[in-house]
Amino acid sequence: MVSDRKNLAGEIEDLRRRVESSRYLLSREKRESYLAGLDSIGQRLSAATQPLLHVGLLGGTGVGKSTLINALAEEPISSVSDRRPHTDRIVVYRHDEISLHADFPSHLLNEPHQTHRNSRIRHLIAYDFPDFDSILTGHLEQVSAFLTHLDLVVWVTSPEKYADLRFHEVLRDCEKHQDNFIFVLNKLDKVSSSNEESLPEAARLIGDFSLKLKDAGIHAPRIYHFAAREAQNPQAPPRLRHDFLKFREALFRRRDGKEILAIKAANVEVELEGLWKELRSFVLRLALLRPELESLMQHLQDRLPTLEHRCSLTLEQFFTQRTSAFLRRSILSRQEDVAPVSLLRGLWKQPAISFAATEDRSGWESPLAPDDDRLSRLRDELTIPLDSIATLLHRFALPQAARELEDLENDLHADMKSILVQGAERFSGLVQSISLPWEGWTGSMRRASHRFWLAIPAILLILALAGPENVESLFDNPDMRGTLLFILNVLLSLFKPEGLVCLLTFVVLEILASLWLASRTSRSADRRVLRTRKKFNDELAQETFERMKAQVRNVEDMGTRLVDEIGTLAREGVSGGST
Repeated sequence: MVSDRKNLAGEIEDLRRRVESSRYLLSREKRESYLAGLDSIGQRLSAATQPLLHVGLLGGTGVGKSTLINALAEEPISSVSDRRPHTDRIVVYRHDEISLHADFPSHLLNEPHQTHRNSRIRHLIAYDFPDFDSILTGHLEQVSAFLTHLDLVVWVTSPEKYADLRFHEVLRDCEKHQDNFIFVLNKLDKVSSSNEESLPEAARLIGDFSLKLKDAGIHAPRIYHFAAREAQNPQAPPRLRHDFLKFREALFRRRDGKEILAIKAANVEVELEGLWKELRSFVLRLALLRPELESLMQHLQDRLPTLEHRCSLTLEQFFTQRTSAFLRRSILSRQEDVAPVSLLRGLWKQPAISFAATEDRSGWESPLAPDDDRLSRLRDELTIPLDSIATLLHRFALPQAARELEDLENDLHADMKSILVQGAERFSGLVQSISLPWEGWTGSMRRASHRFWLAIPAILLILALAGPENVESLFDNPDMRGTLLFILNVLLSLFKPEGLVCLLTFVVLEILASLWLASRTSRSADRRVLRTRKKFNDELAQETFERMKAQVRNVEDMGTRLVDEIGTLAREGVSGGST
């Protein structure tokens, strides 16, 4: 059975929505092909669902044909003044946006046509034939020939004229078209007053009219009886209006039947079903893709917990021994220590510190190649599952989704390369701002501490050279003379054997103190390098992980949309189509 206009239009829009939303499943060329086919089907459906119903009205003078036309339109579009002096011409009533086909015999039609803008009868064209009284015998053949162009012929009469001889003569001449004949017994309100006692008289007229039609060769006449001028009057008795509703339904039922035939002739349903079948076969193939894709997406999700640790390990490799030494030198170069300590700390060897790098390669302190092989492990954490997904998409002929996945993978590789640039830039800025906010105060305190410890051997040297007696004498006579004698005794003691021993002891103690202070300064720098290294690596690894996680999320979003599209097409596409 041919589907009606509404169902077909709904199926077209449904299929169009599915195709337009299948961004990943269908390539651009395939979508355009589908949509072009749907546009063609839609245009033919639109043309097929607007068939014109050509209805002719024949009857004698005063039977109410104009009133019947107005009743169908529910507004006055026809009047007696529409008649022209050439009473043998057919008056045409049509919507002003509708035109007649060129094959209509225009020489029988009155010009100009009577146009209107009534949407209720937009696709109904009424042909008001001349009254039987005006049709010449020579014109009957032309009238009969014109009936072949009509979908329905409505013979209108009234209680006064249903038995007129002229009515039945014209009817017999047009007998070969009787399959399209409908009869209207109009002006039923003229039978008698509007009360129930008039019903037997109306039934008698209808029965008599039916017998006369059978005598004229109409074996099963369809007769509608009403009063057209009372059709829109809600106060009128039902017997005057009820059959008019049936008459109007018969007209539009004929139009719907013509529409169905037009749809079938346009081959709309067959082509639409063909598109649905093609989509169904595609969906059945995608049913195998969905579980594999979901499995790969889950595998990608499972890699995320190890990805953060892999980011930290990978970036740790770029903080090499050279990088640590470079940072250590930068820290020490900014410390203004006292001269002995500053001199000796350059000779102090850095204690053994565990570094991640096993070979002395360059790190953040120097330019790095974009394809540094130390990134390969981190790159493989994502590229391996992404390549598996891309292979799956190509295997199921989903180039659009595969291209988008490849674009995401390229973005990921670009992010990986930018890590090296970003890390080198951040390290350079770190070296430039390596000083702490309180560096000046701590430096002063450190230098004061160094002077204190270096001053202790000197004090001990002076006390040893002066001897207990001179020290006691200075404390007893702390005047200028006592101070000068104390200094003179210390200087004289330098040239004695004991003084040379004391001086040598002093030098050894100063060297040991300077070495001790230099080692403290170096160890402090080493601890600062370790703290800086950990903070730098953790921050950069976290930022890198967030960027990579965002790319993974983009891949997951694409996979989710792809799975959703498959689910939608599997649910709607397989069950869609005409029946």
